[in-house]
Amino acid sequence: MKKNLFHATGLSILALIGGAILMIALIVIVSSLQSYTQKPEDLLPADATIAVFVNPTEDSLRSYDLWLPILTHLPVLSNKSAVALLALPQGGQGIVVFARRSATQAEAPATAAGENIRTMGSFSVLASSPDVWPLIDASSMRLAQFKPFRTLSRNKGPTLSWNYLRASVLPLSGSLTDTLLSSLFFGKAACLAVTPHNEQGRTVVEIENETSFWDTASAAPLPPVPSNPVFSISLPGAENLLKEILENLPRDRRFTLESTLLTRMTDTFGNEASMEFDLLPLLKDSIAFSLTEHAEKKPSFLLSGTADEATLSPLLTRLHDSVHAGLPSARVVTRILDKGRYVFRNLRSDTSGTEEKKEKKGEWQLHSTIHAVDGKGLFSAVNGKSYLLSNDAELIAEVTGGSGSLLSSPEAALARGSLDLSFLTSSGLSATSSLLTFPSPLFPEKAKTLRWLLSRRNTVTTLTFIPE
Repeated sequence: MKKNLFHATGLSILALIGGAILMIALIVIVSSLQSYTQKPEDLLPADATIAVFVNPTEDSLRSYDLWLPILTHLPVLSNKSAVALLALPQGGQGIVVFARRSATQAEAPATAAGENIRTMGSFSVLASSPDVWPLIDASSMRLAQFKPFRTLSRNKGPTLSWNYLRASVLPLSGSLTDTLLSSLFFGKAACLAVTPHNEQGRTVVEIENETSFWDTASAAPLPPVPSNPVFSISLPGAENLLKEILENLPRDRRFTLESTLLTRMTDTFGNEASMEFDLLPLLKDSIAFSLTEHAEKKPSFLLSGTADEATLSPLLTRLHDSVHAGLPSARVVTRILDKGRYVFRNLRSDTSGTEEKKEKKGEWQLHSTIHAVDGKGLFSAVNGKSYLLSNDAELIAEVTGGSGSLLSSPEAALARGSLDLSFLTSSGLSATSSLLTFPSPLFPEKAKTLRWLLSRRNTVTTLTFIPE
């Protein structure tokens, strides 16, 4: 009886030991598998990570040299799976490079050749500074758990080259151009993803933002623009967008933008035009604005859109009246007396040099206010709720006469636009805009024109840049 009892007890102990060994083996296997299948975002700290370049190429990294100069000092490590930038507690940035190890590759020593290198799971991880490791070791939340990163990394395959960025890395110069571009495209977004130069040569920028102006924007068809503009933008509800941009700007930038807009409006429409009562009502619905360059003249603008039919004609008439009031209305009268001994010059009122003309052309009602001497003026056309407004009679004639070419995009978008990069350089905008200065991840060096499309789905705004 005792013999059987000892035998049973021994078998139970052996079973327990075997089960414990099996459990330990399973834990080791699962842990090894988890470690091998870990991604860089499973190791990076969510709060300190400001950029991650996934499956980066040398060209894609070099395109960020202007935005992130620290990348020019990238540590050398082959087979890069990812490159991350971390904000260091004492200031500055640290670089972390992840390189996937093969199954037979030996673990890296804690330090090698004076560099900070570790083995973490299936990666050899190289840091530019020892200050990086405490951030990785002590993080309470990993980047993979961070909601904006999860949203932006969705549907991105394991071999896709793409980049995760905090909005703080955007190289905003504080210029009016960068302020408008940043407000239009990025708003209050904290994070974005950039997928550079896909097979169609397009760059896709996804901006994660819980709320956006574009959530309430109408998806109505956008007005077309003339072909070959040096600049164009088509968007819905420009009035509300402008108000939102102004409301969200710091006080000093808001004052600068308002002053600039008022100066440009006065130069174009005269001193008697009102931004609030004459111009903004024209921007309530979908509008298109374009600039067309001429060999010997300043760029001509064309504003087209729709407005309330009952108030449209009075609004345009007030703009014409303001332009008329600002055109030269005086001439110099010279009198020579006593056989040339005395010459008198008098400045006299003369409105004959300003011409007002109204006519009907097809379904369009045209209105012209022009100075006969210098050709300056304002030209408009109305067809029901649709309107055209320009400082160039030829642009109006092309559109209303059907001889001009209008460019519309077949791709669905809430907003779209284009920019001739040579005009960007000649106008001096490239000197004031860091977002539009090459090298840039937004467009390749050989691009001549940059088109963009904007769409919105759930909490992600998608910008597609198309070089031509």
